[in-house]
Amino acid sequence: MAALKPHKSSTADLLEQLAREGARQMIQKALLAECDAYLGRGWYERSDEAFRGHRNGQGNERSITLGSGTVKVRVPRVADTPADQPKFQSVVLAAYQRRSSTVAALIPGLWVEGLATRDFEPALRTMLGEDAALSASTVSRLNAELKAEFDVWRDRRLDGTRYA
Repeated sequence: MAALKPHKSSTADLLEQLAREGARQMIQKALLAECDAYLGRGWYERSDEAFRGHRNGQGNERSITLGSGTVKVRVPRVADTPADQPKFQSVVLAAYQRRSSTVAALIPGLWVEGLATRDFEPALRTMLGEDAALSASTVSRLNAELKAEFDVWRDRRLDGTRYA
């Protein structure tokens, strides 16, 4: 288990830190189990099944923002995958995924409630921790996508809609 950082504040901070560390360990174990399932064998085991590749270390550390804060994980890599096999792709953590669906749903909710774009970063930092991986440009891009979806909804045709 990673070393816990001492806090001057309450026990609640320690509980949050323990929850994040537990979440990080569970995600990491799920990624490793997913790799085992893909290869059809565990570490240092042989398999009677057809060759599917071999472990090739882990990717760079990735920061994933969850509802309880940000955790860092490393996704296992698989090398020498046969051409007829699909490449190893994690289902637990999709390529380029940086936040959970809970956090992704939080952003439109804050926008709908009227939070200004410049206020997102401090608000998210307060809710998700100091190292929440949501920059101002990311929030602006997500808000622009949400606004485009809203504009399509607002400008839709209502010819076939019945009114009460």
